[in-house]
Amino acid sequence: MRAGFDRSHLLEFRAGSIEDLIGKGETEKALKLLKQRLRYTEDSEDYRRLGLCLLSTECIDEAVKAIKTSLKIKASYASYRLLGYAYYNKNEVKNSLDAYEKSQEHLSKVDDGLYFRNGFDNLNKEYRRSIYEKGWSTRTAEIQKLINTGETNLSRVIRYWRDISEDQSSSEFDSIHYLGRDALVGKLSSYSMSLATNAYKENSLYTFCAKHPNADWILELGGGCGQNLCKIWLNNGPIRATYISAEFTESGRIGCKLLASLTNEMRLISMPFDYYQTDVAEIIPREGYGIVFTNYSVEQIPLLRKDFITELASIRNLIEVMHLEPICWQLEDLNLYKSMLNPISFEVYMERCKLENHYRNFNLNLGSLLKEAEEKGAIAIDRTNSVQISHASSHYNPGCKVIWSPNRFKS
Repeated sequence: MRAGFDRSHLLEFRAGSIEDLIGKGETEKALKLLKQRLRYTEDSEDYRRLGLCLLSTECIDEAVKAIKTSLKIKASYASYRLLGYAYYNKNEVKNSLDAYEKSQEHLSKVDDGLYFRNGFDNLNKEYRRSIYEKGWSTRTAEIQKLINTGETNLSRVIRYWRDISEDQSSSEFDSIHYLGRDALVGKLSSYSMSLATNAYKENSLYTFCAKHPNADWILELGGGCGQNLCKIWLNNGPIRATYISAEFTESGRIGCKLLASLTNEMRLISMPFDYYQTDVAEIIPREGYGIVFTNYSVEQIPLLRKDFITELASIRNLIEVMHLEPICWQLEDLNLYKSMLNPISFEVYMERCKLENHYRNFNLNLGSLLKEAEEKGAIAIDRTNSVQISHASSHYNPGCKVIWSPNRFKS
């Protein structure tokens, strides 16, 4: 768990006038208003809001009491989730995980589950959009600045991108690092681990695409400015393929267009994409055959649509898919830690991974969707090439490479 109290995750719980007061830092006003209202009526939502106010002022014990009162009056997804957040900041692992899991169970058991799920999806989507619009805007400005100096070489721009990324990964702390099934184990600095992991991920992309030299198109879901696709092409990717960056943010798509303007040889395009709504079949070319990959973009979607994998697998001209995502804890049969740790340590580790991903709103269900699709015969997972990538001991967020193909030989 993080040292100190982290208020950043409280953003997801804010909606409405009282939450706006909290967001503006006017917590005392919000508390006064809530206490006045609670004198006359016991409202579940007002007690939840009271818990939110108290968390904002770091009165965690009082916040827990308020949220529990809210749940006693009426159980809700939002209150269970807020309780999980409160327990997390009390360092109560079991209570926090129990509350988070009850929030997920609540979605499928009560009539208002759909309301809370959709509301949370929209709030989470806009929160992520604001973060990534800012991030990709910065990168797009860097690309434009290079072009304005007269730079016309795509390879040099991507090299500059790599240098900036490496500089941003230079903080030092001890971590455990594993690569591939040979399980390279050792103490590495954050900087060294980041370089090794990024090199492994990039090599995985190159190897994956090299298997399909005659692919007509290569699609990345959540492709940002298209930098990964450019690296693939520059490292002997399929020369005649169309490279498609499906991206959520406008700033990312603008950056991709700038990169595309630097070459007449690579066919690079960007298209709008939303994991919550877009049917992937709508953005895939109807002609020819191709491959799809994701690179730490599913991570940002707490719950993928239940039909996401089967829908993707049904695309007639899709050959193969690769996910580079931090979901190793969701796939125990692929998890190298199981053979390295004793059963008790492994169970504790898996519990912490699950809790940290709940807390950060990272993906919780890609692994289960893959397993369900395989059980239905819709896909075949390549277990010989699906491996653990890395693990930072402070994050409990192990990366995993999973490759699968549509199983066209089963109904």
